[in-house]
Amino acid sequence: MEYYKAMMGFLEGCTTPLRFLDLGFLVKFKPQNQYVFRDFLQIISSKPEQDKGTHSLVYDFFEKQLHHFEDADLPMLKQVYSTCEKQDKHFDFSYKGWLALVKRDIGFALEYFSRKLAANPYRGGSEDRKFGVIWELVQAETIAESVLLKIMELELPFVRPFFSNANELFNGFPSEQKQRIETFLLSMIDKYAGNLRLMEMVFNVIRHEFNDLYEAAFIRLLELNADLDFFAEIPWGNEVKITVRSGNVNWSEIEVERWRRVQGFLDKFPKPIAVLKHKAFVNDQIDRAEKAAKRERRHQFVDDF
Repeated sequence: MEYYKAMMGFLEGCTTPLRFLDLGFLVKFKPQNQYVFRDFLQIISSKPEQDKGTHSLVYDFFEKQLHHFEDADLPMLKQVYSTCEKQDKHFDFSYKGWLALVKRDIGFALEYFSRKLAANPYRGGSEDRKFGVIWELVQAETIAESVLLKIMELELPFVRPFFSNANELFNGFPSEQKQRIETFLLSMIDKYAGNLRLMEMVFNVIRHEFNDLYEAAFIRLLELNADLDFFAEIPWGNEVKITVRSGNVNWSEIEVERWRRVQGFLDKFPKPIAVLKHKAFVNDQIDRAEKAAKRERRHQFVDDF
């Protein structure tokens, strides 16, 4: 007991930031104090985040030790998770700690993205953030839908066509869940076919992660919503409205190929008369992109000399 008191006293008075590799050793003190894990974390969370003495945990703490805490401790656990993430954005590189918190509190996923986007609506999605682990959960569809709607509400539109925060919900998903996720994405089209912002996000996800679904999803959307103005707003050919062009890549040639793929989808549409104006629109986009590609080739030829 004296050792335990000395340890806790040292932690409270320590001004040097400590990084705890494994708190499993605290189990030996549970006979003296069944809430030892909670008390330990209270000391960590009580230090201001800007304090140089703030302590931190390694990535697997939330995955391995969460069962030692009660539901009443969740606000503190979320605070500690946030503090650790601010100190090292890759501290939970497997996102298993994040998933463990979501398992304990299904609302944490929505709370997490709401807080991040409210603080920085310019926060674009990242291929490094693999929140696709959420598809290990039975409630993944419910969680994903609520988070997508919140991202649509808070994320600035100009970020979305590049790599949206929505894409993060599908990064690193378990491969055995692919069919389930594709079914979910099609259900989102069925439910929100008239919602332009949400359809932009859904098709951005499909293009990046589920390209085999692209044709079926495209036709499904047109069957439900064949409005030309709506169709024209979705960046089918040029996924990236904000591009950084460098090197010898002819981006317009890539855009031509993307529009030709869409043209092929339209040719397979079961009601061809319903998409005649869509075909004319796509043909115009192909013509525009081909002219731009010629200009780029000409500029590249001149630059070579």
